[in-house]
Amino acid sequence: MTLAAQQRRPSRLDLVVPIVLSVVVAVTSYAASGVSLGFFFGPVLLAPIVVPPLALSVSKLSHRFAVCIIYAGASGIVWLLAGRVEISAVVRCVIVLVALVLALASLPPALVRARFQPVLASATVTILGLAWLTWPVWLARALPTNGGEYVLRWAGPVNPLFAINGTLRSYFDDWDRYQLAYQHLTTLNQDVLYSLPRSIWPSALAHLLIALGCFILAMHFRTISPATAPQK
Repeated sequence: MTLAAQQRRPSRLDLVVPIVLSVVVAVTSYAASGVSLGFFFGPVLLAPIVVPPLALSVSKLSHRFAVCIIYAGASGIVWLLAGRVEISAVVRCVIVLVALVLALASLPPALVRARFQPVLASATVTILGLAWLTWPVWLARALPTNGGEYVLRWAGPVNPLFAINGTLRSYFDDWDRYQLAYQHLTTLNQDVLYSLPRSIWPSALAHLLIALGCFILAMHFRTISPATAPQK
């Protein structure tokens, strides 16, 4: 066995790190916001920062999948212990988070297969992930148009934060009703009306399709990456 192959072999640390990071993120969210919507939003918002480099730290697809399950599962346990919500609601939130982290974990390897440097691939997914989660803030002032209503109609139900807020609506207020969001972050439900999704499945299925597409793309690049011998 070569040294390079030994370096690619996953160790127990590869599976311990996502547990620790996920618990730290969830506990920090609880310490910062208490039992509130922010407690559930924290692990979702930080997933684009934590998950892509973890996905590139292992080489096997099974270990990458385990990283995703561990990250979402550890967050779910903390939600269940401290969230004061029904188990069924926590399960729905975990499903949304699992789908998101699977998409975030699948994109960097696909970009690496497409000749991106690993650091650039991870950074690209982090930026895209944060932009996707936070578009209700930075895009809010451009939404009070016909095109903006179209974006809300189709992108709103797919956003993981909207899906989680819709699941927890009977426990917490809408995110845009909180003072910070209402006064400083967004104009949603002020300049343009929208409604939270009633189901988690548009968000979960959309991100699972992204993960599947990235897997297929990575397999495609794997099949064409070996150099072909020149014909004589």
